Amino acid sequence: MKKLLLILLLQVFAFGLAGQSATKGWETFYSGNSGGEDRIEDVLIDNNQVVSVGRLYKNADETLLITKHSLTGQQLWAKSWAITGLDLYPYYIQKGINGNYYVLGYGDSGEHFIVQFDTNGNFVEVKVLQLQTANDFKVLADGSFIVAGENN
Repeated sequence: MKKLLLILLLQVFAFGLAGQSATKGWETFYSGNSGGEDRIEDVLIDNNQVVSVGRLYKNADETLLITKHSLTGQQLWAKSWAITGLDLYPYYIQKGINGNYYVLGYGDSGEHFIVQFDTNGNFVEVKVLQLQTANDFKVLADGSFIVAGENN
């Protein structure tokens, strides 16, 4: 069984400065029941808590995984979200002014999506984007978003 590793670095490595190195504050593992290619893709710091998004292999599908940890490494919650029969590949997370989390990703049939979760990781809604690629996004004050991408 694979385990996902999340490490908080308290000091950034300074290239070229003698004696400087990164200090590991903590590391923790998310230990799901997956046997596939589980991974964390993006993290953000929210009110002294670490929110991460990635994917795990569950019931023959790649599902979206969102977790929240304290700065001491204690897992506060972990939630998964899936669309039956569709592999999901989330890769960016942003926090909206409303406190909710917005996750940008794509499905194995090429569609991109933004999924919204509340502050406890509960699903709120999903928007499917008509884009071939989505490179980045920003959440606006009203909860709408701007997506940088490409469409032929």
